[in-house]
Amino acid sequence: MEFQGYSPETFDFLWGLRFNNNREWFMEHKKDYVNYLYEPTKALGAALYAPFEEVSGLGYKVSRIYKDVRFSKGDPYKESLWISIRRQTDSWDSEPTLYFEVRPEGCHYGLVYWRPKAAIMQAFRQELTDRPELYALIVRAEEAAGCTLEGDEYVRKKFEAPRPELERLYHRKGFWASVRQEPGDLMFSGELVPEVLKTLQGLMPLCQYFQTLASSYRDA
Repeated sequence: MEFQGYSPETFDFLWGLRFNNNREWFMEHKKDYVNYLYEPTKALGAALYAPFEEVSGLGYKVSRIYKDVRFSKGDPYKESLWISIRRQTDSWDSEPTLYFEVRPEGCHYGLVYWRPKAAIMQAFRQELTDRPELYALIVRAEEAAGCTLEGDEYVRKKFEAPRPELERLYHRKGFWASVRQEPGDLMFSGELVPEVLKTLQGLMPLCQYFQTLASSYRDA
């Protein structure tokens, strides 16, 4: 199946699920889930992964709509689906990940490195200090992707940035860079694929940098 875009029915289903997150409603609308959300997202995942399939170690997955009852309580279903392109491990939040997520409000996509080890962030800060070309790499990736590297900061600043331009990166606990789209013409057509790929390919050098850095600490 080639990705031809989402549809208004995709977001009708997602909004319906948000306000009716129970098994009875879901089973009544399961065909809508499959036809308007799951199948298009699966097709989009294949299209987004295609340019990266030759990159060693990378794979992709489409998430499940069902929550894992072992680790969650309350509503039985997630209100979004996402595609992740990353090194395949059980702990997604500790791996640099290119992603796309569709939810009732629209979609967002980019790079997330949610919970790197403290040692990895310390190594990152040291490389920012020692290697001016690293900051240049970050700026080029941001410009190519059309988004800015952000992330949660420490409540209290623990470190002193050696140069003013590094201040925005020096106090982060993790990173993300994302673009958001509301439902509309772009999301309802196959043109969404090149638009998302422009961002993901722009962020790929940064993703690979973090992968290389993380590999040194993976078993630590």
